[in-house]
Parts: sequence; structure tokens; C-alpha cells
Amino acid sequence: MLPTTGVIKSDHTAMFLKGDFIATPATLVLTSSVLCLQVDNSGPSARILFDIFPGLKRRFQRLEMVFELNLANIQVAQGEFGRNKNVLQVTDERGKSYKVIVQDLNQWLSAIKLQQ
Repeated sequence: MLPTTGVIKSDHTAMFLKGDFIATPATLVLTSSVLCLQVDNSGPSARILFDIFPGLKRRFQRLEMVFELNLANIQVAQGEFGRNKNVLQVTDERGKSYKVIVQDLNQWLSAIKLQQ
């Protein structure tokens, strides 16, 4: 579950890059101590139905937390995905990297570094 209090910045239109060709709708949330990413694994057809019938969303949406990382233990930088340069690359303390397409990369980098 994503944090709802102490949120500094959030992006509900982010895209989590699972691999070289797979991007999944996601929500990225920054608080004063953690960076969280949650993806919607419901599938494109289900998301269209949720838009038409919002009541179905509570019953059938499949949300999955990808990471909840302490800001003190991560490094952030600009990543790449084809020609898209608005890619936030997050590397955790184990060296695992995550790539997320965001609306304004520079704002995200500044906000995260300010909290670190």
C-alpha cells in the first residue's frame, strides 16, 4: 500500500520498465524517507473497464508494490529508454536497478536529492 501521509511528490502517470520492451502503468510516490513504486497489473482491457465502471476497480484491480526504498540507501540518475530521456533510474543498496518513466525527470531528481 502506498503512503498517503507525508507525500512530497507523486506521479500517477509513471510507467515502470520491466524490461527492454515492457512498460506497465505505475504510481511513484516520494515521502521524506522513502521512494515507493506500485504497478497496476490488471491489464489494458481491465483498465478500460475500470474507467467505464469505476465500481469494478475496488474488486478486481491487481496492484503490486515493486519497491519501497529508504532514501538513504538509493542512488538516482537519468536513465534511457529508446529516445525517451525522462527515465528515472533508481539503484538500491544491493545494486538492483529500476527504471521508471516520469513526467518531469529534473523535478524528480531534485526532489529526491533534497530529501536525501
